[in-house]
Amino acid sequence: MESLNVFKDESVLEIGWMPPELPHRGEQLSKLKVHLSSASKLGMPTHILLYGGVGSGKSVTAKKAVVELAIEASKQEKDLRWIAINCNDNKSSYSILNRVLKSLDARLPLRNLELGEMLNLLASRLKERDTHLMVILDDVDEHLNKDGSRLIHAFTRFGESYLPWTKVKRYAGVSLMLTSREQVLDKLPAQTLSSLGHSCIEFESYSSKELLDIVNQRVELAFIPGAISEEICRLISDFSAERGDARLAIELLLEGGKLAEAEFRKVNPEDARTVFANAGFDTKETEKNLYYLGKHEKLALLGLARESRSSAYLAASKGEEAYRIQCEIQKETPREHEQFLDFLKVFDDYGFVGLRPDEEEGLICLRLPARDLEKKLEELLEKRRA
Repeated sequence: MESLNVFKDESVLEIGWMPPELPHRGEQLSKLKVHLSSASKLGMPTHILLYGGVGSGKSVTAKKAVVELAIEASKQEKDLRWIAINCNDNKSSYSILNRVLKSLDARLPLRNLELGEMLNLLASRLKERDTHLMVILDDVDEHLNKDGSRLIHAFTRFGESYLPWTKVKRYAGVSLMLTSREQVLDKLPAQTLSSLGHSCIEFESYSSKELLDIVNQRVELAFIPGAISEEICRLISDFSAERGDARLAIELLLEGGKLAEAEFRKVNPEDARTVFANAGFDTKETEKNLYYLGKHEKLALLGLARESRSSAYLAASKGEEAYRIQCEIQKETPREHEQFLDFLKVFDDYGFVGLRPDEEEGLICLRLPARDLEKKLEELLEKRRA
């Protein structure tokens, strides 16, 4: 790699970036576009819930759908617009409506408006342009927990109350796409659910293989060739598969790339481990678990840490050899093979390593920064000798 940079387009790893294709979300995308077709073609209000775990592709699928539908609508000279609002940052009804109105360039008075006044202003703006607006409310449960379902109910009855679609044939209207981690429809009042409908699409967590496809797509577009190896891509997908979280995988790529670029080198396994540990690993709990390991467990883990400094994965036989080397250094008689395998199960349970038993021999991947783990284990072993 001639350049000292690792990125060729860092924006590809930003949360709001829209990929040209959605790996393993084609079925959900197709279903969503079909469901919304009456809104995009006729202006008939249509609502739906997308639910699934964090990083399961709900938001990007919703945005991809409305972008493609808006392009199709423009070819028919229809004004289809959309806005995505994160309810973690905009929990209140006022904040959400304020964002919606600003997206339509509505002139807001200096005084605070009542909810009904804001909805009337929205209706005027939509009628003026004969615009159909698709509103994506990400993490809608955050809004529901704060303000209840009043705004959701108002949006779902918007056509009847402010733009009677059946009385005046207009394209103007509002359609809702709600995203949440859980199926929240059953938590809504019957009156709101009646107007919202029961339509929903579930997004299952990504598998390690699916995440690897996503990682490879982003690497090809974001990184200079040779800046990150296939082995590290696989390591990142394995780390992220514990949650099925594509956002975590992309974060590991971005932050790992920054660590490498700051030191003018390629991305290495320690970069991925460092970012992964910082992304939610309980350091205090880890140190506590290390303290309770037996001496030979500590020696085995120390061997794995030292052998993993520059490797994403270790063959089980190589890991056992590293353990025996540590025993030789400490003048200890190593435990039998079956006992070493038991050590690995303990390490897996504690989250120190990940195991891939489907491989021919079995692979071990360290989940913590090797040098940090090595230092802590050396300190614990030294205390034991003292």
